[in-house]
Amino acid sequence: MLGFYYPHSHMWGVLFLHYFNEMEIPFCIIHNSNLMKLAQAKVLVVPGGFASEKAKGLGKKGLDIFRDYVGKGGVYLGFCGGAGLGLAHGENTLGICKIKRKPMSMRLPNFSGHVKINLRGLEDIGFIFDKQEAYLPVWWPSQFQVESGQGIRIIGTYDSPGEDLWIADIAYSVLKDMDIAEVERVYGINLDFSILRGEPCIICGRYGLGRYILSYAHLETPGSLDANKLLFTLLKKLMNQDFSFKKIRDIDLQTPFLVWEDKILLFTWKKLIELVHIGQENFLFCWRKKWLLGWKRGVIGLSLNSLLCMVWFLLAQEPNDAMSREWNKHQEVFISIFKDFYEKFKLYLSMQRFFYLKNSPRPPDRFEDLPINRLILELTGPFPGDGGLFKKLVDILEQVIISLYDCA
Repeated sequence: MLGFYYPHSHMWGVLFLHYFNEMEIPFCIIHNSNLMKLAQAKVLVVPGGFASEKAKGLGKKGLDIFRDYVGKGGVYLGFCGGAGLGLAHGENTLGICKIKRKPMSMRLPNFSGHVKINLRGLEDIGFIFDKQEAYLPVWWPSQFQVESGQGIRIIGTYDSPGEDLWIADIAYSVLKDMDIAEVERVYGINLDFSILRGEPCIICGRYGLGRYILSYAHLETPGSLDANKLLFTLLKKLMNQDFSFKKIRDIDLQTPFLVWEDKILLFTWKKLIELVHIGQENFLFCWRKKWLLGWKRGVIGLSLNSLLCMVWFLLAQEPNDAMSREWNKHQEVFISIFKDFYEKFKLYLSMQRFFYLKNSPRPPDRFEDLPINRLILELTGPFPGDGGLFKKLVDILEQVIISLYDCA
């Protein structure tokens, strides 16, 4: 059985569910109320999202269950936030891998898009892939701080930027021709890609009788063929099952694939698209991919993108009885919260444009007691932005999605 831990994954969990559905790979969704199901899983996939929120959701008991699962022979396959959860960078982590995250001052923060990855380490651990180098997508990852004696093997390393790479909110194709030192002075963060070259992107190791593979590359990304093939290669080998590879369809958030024509969800999708348009009119948003927004530095674009992705996904599903019951329990509360979110986000977008007229780009974790920042706290809570009205909405959507696949 393939176990898939969905809680606190938002958009990144949806991308995996889309991948599994398109590839017709059977899985059991694991959540905080059915953790004992994990004992039946041959592989546990943990997608992106904030590792700290996943750890809080699991609690000490859940973290112990995860460790016990790997220690007794299970395979932990973590991506981005799921990779971070496996590291040893705090009390509220699994610690199945001894390494920590690099300090922010030493890494290239806020880079996103495709990067050429050297995959020569794959063959050393028994995986046969048709390329030794591939352009793989990364979406605002942390970085591994690898030191000798930690018992890990490096599968893939960063090599060179892809055509769609952004660092912060600047396309690398533009940044490489600029005075990077001057831009770094204005932005207050590292922007030089050279500090990333040769650094590990995918690692693996042993914990007890089990093993882990941790990847900052999002191999589930729609429209990224090499990444999708590599994920297929990993799952086929780890599950020891004869899956057939299929090219997965893209996700187009601007065009809903309507199966479940729920009025509230459809209204929500339309209003979210309106907010995107308002953001575009204020020069804050653009479309980078059919499923992904781009936003100016400091703009809370990920929350809007996540909501849009989750609502789009639900509209594309045939609801079963459990899903209908779960939605019926929450829909009135959801629409009430969403209307408040919509009005406040619309106001926020206008305020943000005028804020940029007088202020330079700011780090998202720098809080100053300003009206716009107080509004951000209402919308998404404090940095990293997984709270406020946004959290109330995604918590409901998450429960509805879980109910569709619940293996309890």
